[in-house]
Amino acid sequence: MTGGKLSDLAAKLEPLGFVCVHRSFLVNMAHIKSFEKADIVLSNGAKIGMGTKTSAVKQIKQRYFKFLEEDKYDR
Repeated sequence: MTGGKLSDLAAKLEPLGFVCVHRSFLVNMAHIKSFEKADIVLSNGAKIGMGTKTSAVKQIKQRYFKFLEEDKYDR
């Protein structure tokens, strides 16, 4: 638990592979299984909405694919 803003925590955790997918959700990109329209499906089957802004959804997907590319080279 933290007393700060989620956006501040997201900025600190971004280098560790986390992304803020909604103003209420911070997700570890290693647990993203797939995308369904404006939802993220996690490895445990949970679905989290990314909101309705097309630009935000596009940005999250771009960050995820960049994460996958970087992770491929880290192995």
